[in-house]
Amino acid sequence: MTAVKEQAVTLIQSMSDEKVSYVLDIINGIQGLSSETGEQEDIAKRRQAMAILQKFRGRLPADLDYKKALSDARNERFGA
Repeated sequence: MTAVKEQAVTLIQSMSDEKVSYVLDIINGIQGLSSETGEQEDIAKRRQAMAILQKFRGRLPADLDYKKALSDARNERFGA
């Protein structure tokens, strides 16, 4: 462990639990700032996945009988 981390641990050990909870909130906030680039990468991955899904998007025929198609699928699967 580096000297800076040892100093931080020593300081935290000397604090009350209430003050340690404040320190944890601050540390979590700092980690959140560094994860913004991760969020941007996540958004880019989501957009790429959506683009892939949209390639499979199609249109159904206007005269499609939904009830008949559902009934046929049920009969095929469950043999009613």
